[in-house]
Amino acid sequence: MGLPVDALVGQQRVKLQIRRLLCFSLLLTAAAAAQEQDLTQWVDPLIGTRTSYELSRGNTYPAAARPGGMTSWAPQTAGYENALFYTYDADSLNGIRATHQASVWMSDYGDFSLMAVTGEPGFLPAQRASPFLHDREWSRPESYAVDLPRYALRLEVAPTSRAAVVRVRSTRRDTVTVIFDPHPPGTLIEILPSEARLRALTATHMGGTPDNFRSYLTAQFDRIPVAWGTWTDSTVQRGATHSQGDHSGAWVRFADVRTRPLTLRVGTSFLGAGQAEINVEREIGAAGLNDIAAQGRRDWNALLGRARVEDGSEERNTVFYTALYRSLLFPRDWHEIDAEGRMIHFSPYDGQVHEGPMVADFGLWDAYRTHLPLHFFLFPERGNTILQGLVNAYREGGWFPKWAGPGYRDGMPGTHAEIIIADAWAKRVRGFDVESAYEGLRRNAVDPGDKSRGRIGLVEYDRLGYVPADLVDGSVSRTLEFAYGDFCVSLMARALGHEADATRFSHRAQNWRHVFDETSGFVRGRNADGSWAALDPVEWGGPFVEGNAWHYTWGVPHNIPGLVEVLGGKSAMAARLDSFLNAPPTVHTGEYGRMIHEMKEMVASGMGQYAHGNQPSHHVPYLYNHTDAAWKTAPLARDIGDRLYRDAPDGYAGDEDTGSLGSWYVFTALGLYPIAPGVPTYALGAPRFARAELRFGNGNRLIVEGVGIDVPGAVYVQAVSFDGERLHMPFVEHDRLMQGGTLRFVMGTEPNADVYSSVP
Repeated sequence: MGLPVDALVGQQRVKLQIRRLLCFSLLLTAAAAAQEQDLTQWVDPLIGTRTSYELSRGNTYPAAARPGGMTSWAPQTAGYENALFYTYDADSLNGIRATHQASVWMSDYGDFSLMAVTGEPGFLPAQRASPFLHDREWSRPESYAVDLPRYALRLEVAPTSRAAVVRVRSTRRDTVTVIFDPHPPGTLIEILPSEARLRALTATHMGGTPDNFRSYLTAQFDRIPVAWGTWTDSTVQRGATHSQGDHSGAWVRFADVRTRPLTLRVGTSFLGAGQAEINVEREIGAAGLNDIAAQGRRDWNALLGRARVEDGSEERNTVFYTALYRSLLFPRDWHEIDAEGRMIHFSPYDGQVHEGPMVADFGLWDAYRTHLPLHFFLFPERGNTILQGLVNAYREGGWFPKWAGPGYRDGMPGTHAEIIIADAWAKRVRGFDVESAYEGLRRNAVDPGDKSRGRIGLVEYDRLGYVPADLVDGSVSRTLEFAYGDFCVSLMARALGHEADATRFSHRAQNWRHVFDETSGFVRGRNADGSWAALDPVEWGGPFVEGNAWHYTWGVPHNIPGLVEVLGGKSAMAARLDSFLNAPPTVHTGEYGRMIHEMKEMVASGMGQYAHGNQPSHHVPYLYNHTDAAWKTAPLARDIGDRLYRDAPDGYAGDEDTGSLGSWYVFTALGLYPIAPGVPTYALGAPRFARAELRFGNGNRLIVEGVGIDVPGAVYVQAVSFDGERLHMPFVEHDRLMQGGTLRFVMGTEPNADVYSSVP
């Protein structure tokens, strides 16, 4: 069992490293002892927080949350206007934020902050801020705490899914003031002093909500306040109990805090203040902060424990479990349990209240490659909730979202619910309304859409067989994504007996060929009259979204044998991959007109034109498995994982993107990769650990062994077997893994070009 939060807070960061080292040594014991380990000790939420808009090193924040929790809690070092509301290099902190932010590029919504102070410093973030030090800060998956030296206070929070316990300790003064700050615009706050309670709401959002969207907060105090009032940006009303306007906040003062720490029980809801209070009562009740933190550790350990790794270094264990933590934060549960015990949700799509699950705060373009495949692999019960939430979004809004934040937001090119649902179905994750799902997938494929729903350029795509570069921006990116989506619609159509649709969309899935230029060997823009647009393989933009021809030429995961064919065969494909990885990291900014952060991240990674910080490149290392140089996959994936995932505040190579990078690392560290979601097969790489035990939802266990992996330089696979049977192809079927067994990789220091005798 982990130590209580109050015993952890305030220890120096070097002590954290010592604790991890001790935990590491314990991981070397027998499996029965390992079962008792607190795996949250290996999670460092501060990884990815030394970052910027100009060069992302994660663009994360240190979320204290439950897995998939509706509301996360995190420290706030910036003002309301800055989506990077916590950065590691900041020297002052102005509150703890109740946040729903999934990406800095989507910003927050329905957010509040609170801050504990002494005296009367002012109420706005810059006025109330206190310096802080990282060796007096404790960030964990289930809790967060920090010392505020300006006020000689310690501020702590431990959340549930929809509520939290906040505790304030004072070492200097008896009287402490708590500032409540619903973020603007559109706020209301009410203090009920005799009931030791406060209610607030905000309508703040950056899109993706109906007009009647509100986010509610309620706070229950453990004592009657001695003073109170309200404030706005320019006024303070002492003794006032109600305020409404663009930005209205409250302050509440409490006595005897030095002798008895102050405890607040805070609830959040999208249904109303009454529901927020129900959430507090159901999820917290009379429990204190230590109890809620302990419950949170148990919740996290139950899921982190689905993948137990052994014999890894301190850094690799931390990187692995932090990646798994990031993978489990999103999407959020957007549903709540009412007083009668019904699962209900306020719909961000039609503004009504409906029964059933709802999920939000993830981009499907980010999620379909590794993030949701990891859920279908290790957390299928969670996967079913996500899938039915997506189906409910379709029912309530008429379309599947591209970016659910919380409702329809502008997304990346293509529609990806097709891929996600086909992948789940192929992997037997089927606890959702598949007929409604297919109806929505088909609409994506046949009805023209816009930036937040459906496909832009679909009419031309259907008529010409590609999206024309002279009529639609991002034309090649769209053509490739549409073709992959069509492939997955055809899979679902065939599974459900819609043979005419299966034939139609299977044919359209080959449209990627219409933007492949055999002369140059690249995909490239093509005009409506059939002529080729100008091509500069290192120029970003134009027909390519956040990438160039090098990146998108590999964008045919649904027909890799076809890609091998047009590139000239297996040897030519391997040589082309070599050229991609060894090319100069030259960037021509094209229509972007400047170096956007993805370009800088590619250059900084030092791996040629490979851009690990952006999703279109993620599967590329595993394409070697389709060539006569399949032995190259393992050392390359190992190099990427070791070089671009570090136990440091700047430990990611780009936007972490709601579990996208984290899930890539988890799969890669286990020696597996879902190279073509929708097809229930994993490409083989090599594990990063001597042993991993995967505990599946069906009760079976898969052991992944890396024999000899501890030998320096042993990055090459010599042989792979499953339950003693040699694998001759660098792939393994999902169903076979789900049956449990032992997947053994024998590693060595020299390449074995004959490790696989057959490749597709």
